[in-house]
Amino acid sequence: MVLPPAPQPRFWKALIFAAIPAGFVLWTIFGRSAMPAWIGLLIWAVASLAVAGIIHARVSDDWRSKYVMNLHGFEHRANVTRNVTVRRK
Repeated sequence: MVLPPAPQPRFWKALIFAAIPAGFVLWTIFGRSAMPAWIGLLIWAVASLAVAGIIHARVSDDWRSKYVMNLHGFEHRANVTRNVTVRRK
C-alpha cells in the first residue's frame, strides 16, 4: 500500500515563533541605544526571517516527523471503532 505524502510544515508558522523571541532579544540588546527605529525594524525583520528559515529547513527535512505524521493519518483511516465484533467464517 502506497501512502500519500506527509503534510509539510508551513513557513509562516515558523516565522511567528521566530519573530516574537527575536523581537524580545533585539529589544533587550538595542532598547536603550540611539539607533534609529527603522534600522532596528530592519534588523528584527532580517533576524526573524533567518531564524524562521533555519527552523523551517530543519523541520521539513526531518524524516521522523514525516513518518509520524504519515503513520498518524494511516492509523486514523484504518481505525476500527470500539466494541466491534468481527465475524469469522
